[in-house]
Amino acid sequence: MKAEIFKQIREVTSLLGSKSIQISQNFPKYEGTSNENIIWEQYKDIAFQYKNEPYEIIFDETKKVKDYNFRMFDDAIIQIKYLFYRDNIVKHTLSYLPNPNIEGFKDEPDYEERFFDSTKLFADMVDKKIVVFPIRFDYSDVFTDCEHPFVHATFGNYDSCRIPVSAPISPNRFILFILRSFYFEKFAEVFDEDFKSDEKYKLAIEKLQSGRGKDERLRQKEYLKLKNEYLNGIFVCNLKFDKTISENEKKIIHFNFE
Repeated sequence: MKAEIFKQIREVTSLLGSKSIQISQNFPKYEGTSNENIIWEQYKDIAFQYKNEPYEIIFDETKKVKDYNFRMFDDAIIQIKYLFYRDNIVKHTLSYLPNPNIEGFKDEPDYEERFFDSTKLFADMVDKKIVVFPIRFDYSDVFTDCEHPFVHATFGNYDSCRIPVSAPISPNRFILFILRSFYFEKFAEVFDEDFKSDEKYKLAIEKLQSGRGKDERLRQKEYLKLKNEYLNGIFVCNLKFDKTISENEKKIIHFNFE
């Protein structure tokens, strides 16, 4: 399992770089006497050192020293850490740190190049009603039923925000969640040609486009279903994790995946 987790991080880093979704990276590396840690090159754990500082300072310091797996085209930061015992995951920290200074991003010299003229995407990101906040998915052996689930999501660095998650999360599932939740327009755009030229979907797309007498709305729905299947398949994960969620935690709002 450890080798597969390492492989997923390396491959997703390369893939997002090739599509200009991420623009600065540190590839994963092993650390520890038994290579039990998967971290990244230039790892410094700045977020922990500045944990009591305002979010803007944590973000700026992390960015300054490149303490991340990669930095997205809008300057958001992705961090992926795993700890193993033998070949089993015993801890992970998967973090998304959005850019708190996104309104000033338009003044960056390479702004237009980074956004590929995706004005709708940038408009969404600087919309006054949107509040950026960090998201973190943690897994450890620390457990208090409902109060501190084995696996949980934390929004906005709130101490008591620990939303139960059904099982540990792989790098592919984490990145797919981030792309679909915060970058879907860009995600769908940069993989559009790949989707249309994929042999598995090419004939189905042509059949839809040539279909006569079929309601246009139904054709569009079928097309989007195919495209979403393709996009999800880019980050497919066949790793199976034991469920860690308790019966009590299932009774409250939680994240669940198969």
